[in-house]
Amino acid sequence: MEVSVIGLGRMGSGMASTLLRAGHRVKGGYDVSRQAMERLSGSGNFTAASGLADALDADFVILSLPTGKEVREMVSLWGRRVGAGGHHHTWR
Repeated sequence: MEVSVIGLGRMGSGMASTLLRAGHRVKGGYDVSRQAMERLSGSGNFTAASGLADALDADFVILSLPTGKEVREMVSLWGRRVGAGGHHHTWR
């Protein structure tokens, strides 16, 4: 299972680390802070996303963002991507 974690602050990096320890592949870990992504890059199953669109290309996407504003922006980006023929993911 490929999981993407968008927002790698305290909570998001903790979730990503737990997923990695459970043997899942965290593909598309993304944060606006390059340093946050680099902290996890030493983990064997972690791949930093090259951008937000890349981070959305996973079996499951976890959002760990500071406010509802950022969550709405991500949902909007996802909607535009699906409308442009991207993969369809179900938000849970």
